Amino acid sequence: MKAKKILVVDDSPTQSMRSRIILETLGFEVMEANNGKKALDMALVENPDVIISDILMPEMDGFELCHLIQLDPQLQHIPVVLQTASYRAKEDREFGLDIGADAFVPKGAGVDEMSALINRVLAEREKREKSSQKSDKGSKSPFDALHAQRMLFRLLEETAKLEQANASIKIERNRAQKYLDVASVIMVAIDLKGKITMINPRGCQVLEGTPRELIGMDWIENFIPGEQQPEIKKIHEKILLNQRDKIEYIEYTVITRKGNRRFIAWHNTILTDDSGAVSGILSSGEDITERKQAEENLKKSEAKLAELYEAEKQRVEQLSALQRIGDLLAGLHSQNEVMEIVANHARKLVHCRVCVTLKILKEQKEVVVVAESGQMDSSFVGVRLPVNLPMLNKAIESGKPVIIDEINRETIKLLPFNVNPDIQFIHIYPIGLKDQTLGFMIMGGVSADNLSEGDITSLQLLAERAAAALKNAILFDEINNSLKRLAALRAIDQAITNSLDINFTMGMLLDQVIDQLKVDAADILLLDRDAANFKFASERGFKNPVPPQTKVSIGNSFAGNAALERHTIHISDLPENLTTFQKPPHFEREGFISVFCTPLIAKGQVKGVLEVFHRYGFTPDVDWLSFLETLAGQAAIAIDNAELFSHLQRSNVELSLAYDATIQGWSDALDLRDKETEGHTQRVTELTLKLAELMGIDERNLIHIRRGALLHDIGKMGIPDSILLKPGPLTPEEWTILRKHPKFASDLVS
Repeated sequence: MKAKKILVVDDSPTQSMRSRIILETLGFEVMEANNGKKALDMALVENPDVIISDILMPEMDGFELCHLIQLDPQLQHIPVVLQTASYRAKEDREFGLDIGADAFVPKGAGVDEMSALINRVLAEREKREKSSQKSDKGSKSPFDALHAQRMLFRLLEETAKLEQANASIKIERNRAQKYLDVASVIMVAIDLKGKITMINPRGCQVLEGTPRELIGMDWIENFIPGEQQPEIKKIHEKILLNQRDKIEYIEYTVITRKGNRRFIAWHNTILTDDSGAVSGILSSGEDITERKQAEENLKKSEAKLAELYEAEKQRVEQLSALQRIGDLLAGLHSQNEVMEIVANHARKLVHCRVCVTLKILKEQKEVVVVAESGQMDSSFVGVRLPVNLPMLNKAIESGKPVIIDEINRETIKLLPFNVNPDIQFIHIYPIGLKDQTLGFMIMGGVSADNLSEGDITSLQLLAERAAAALKNAILFDEINNSLKRLAALRAIDQAITNSLDINFTMGMLLDQVIDQLKVDAADILLLDRDAANFKFASERGFKNPVPPQTKVSIGNSFAGNAALERHTIHISDLPENLTTFQKPPHFEREGFISVFCTPLIAKGQVKGVLEVFHRYGFTPDVDWLSFLETLAGQAAIAIDNAELFSHLQRSNVELSLAYDATIQGWSDALDLRDKETEGHTQRVTELTLKLAELMGIDERNLIHIRRGALLHDIGKMGIPDSILLKPGPLTPEEWTILRKHPKFASDLVS
């Protein structure tokens, strides 16, 4: 349903707004006019459903508007409600209703009253329209005479009120002067020349002067700071030109007679003379110095609070990032992966230019660049530095970050990977747990990136988490290495057990030595006691093969010293310790820096020496040395087993030869005893072997068949010559004895 339109006519903006709010609350569409003439024109165009009009208005009042609406056939159907605060007399009400008003309502009517009134007049209009009755509204008396009478009466009434008001003004003027004297704000009047013409006691108090001293003084020259004077002059000029709508309120500083500065909030207006001409400026001011100071302090506090908030926000973000980084590190088992994650995320965590992570190699007493992140001119991964650099030592000893705010040539010398010319500061964070430093995290940036205390704290927390992850990775590597070493020992044991080839066993053992101990080369020297020297048995990792005939003296070599002293010896600076006699020819091409010589001892006897070589400086730990000596022990066992097997094999051959010689001797002895059958045993043996070969008997069993053939008549050795060599026939008793020769053979062989 379309909303009803209501035209509100009132010269008071406040009252007009109040009416609009009430009517729109009731759901009406509201139009506004500020006098009767405009309202009449608007009604002809908009055709409102109801007109609510004030009475006392300029150009055309409400009575005249109502009268003209009733005279216009196009508008006379519109209900008119007169609303006023002044015309409340019975005669005014009757006159309004008489000239055609549908209702008369006082200003200040509430929502309910206004709603009931409008609904009533709309209902009455609808009723008239349905009955097609012509409205009987309109004045039954001459309008002009009555209108003039009512307006004259109201004019006289207003004149009386004005006279009363003038009397009140005099009273109020005196009262105002009293208020001026006791007012808590500054009141100052300034004439067109900028001189003070009036100032109240509060103004004198603030400006630290008396009225006699202050009145007549130039306001701007004496009380405005020099840097503000041009601006204040322009403001006063605008006020005097009646452009004060934009500068009625202004705040600026004044200087008191004693030179103190006070901050004043001013409200300005113009002063006029009796003719209405501008005569000066009246300003009321409130001393807001303390308030301004409080505001400044508040701003500083707010700024500090904002700074703290941002810092806390950044700290929370960094803690969240640290949690995520910690989760990433928790699942890593590789030391290099840990250092790479730390380098990448540390730089992003604090928005730094460069991050480099270094790991301590305690065996070599060095640090190595493991990972880098950021704007590096070139890669330095793998670069090694002495761990005893002053800056690194300081970080190790203090356990705290080492901060270098300015990079100089000395710093660049100490950290050769710092080649980015933009880097202006370096922070070195030790990565360690308790008293053990495992590595370093080095941050680099320009001055604009300088790290805050919160950033430093976050990086320290990251270094702690990195230390825990790195320690876990190291322990994982140690466990993994232990398992690999156990597997290596098992493989060596199996090789020793299953293989009788000493060369294969030594080669496999040297492969395990290089793989497990991470050495560059290794060899095994076997002791030749008769020649009093060592000979090369096997080698791995040499750039050039060692000649097989190469021998090493026992008395003038590191291997000989190890064998004589029966313990491992270590030469850390091999080039400096090699003499002409100690230096094998092939060493010159190998570039070895250090060597470990471990004697191979089995059952108290030195079997040889195991040598392992490095082409870089190396300092072993206890586990490394222990495993080296364990491998040496395995090598000694392998060599001893090989020697035992060789001796046993030789003994077996010798025994077999002796056995065969004995059997052959018996056979020959039998032939010598019985000349009649000389050569019989050999013939039987040859024929037997041929038959066995034709039968496909395995060659390994032919030796036993041969031996059996040679001994087939050996039992005859137990038959007396009288029977065996008897020229005549044998008696039954002799045959009985002769037939026992197989039994004699069995007893003889067993």
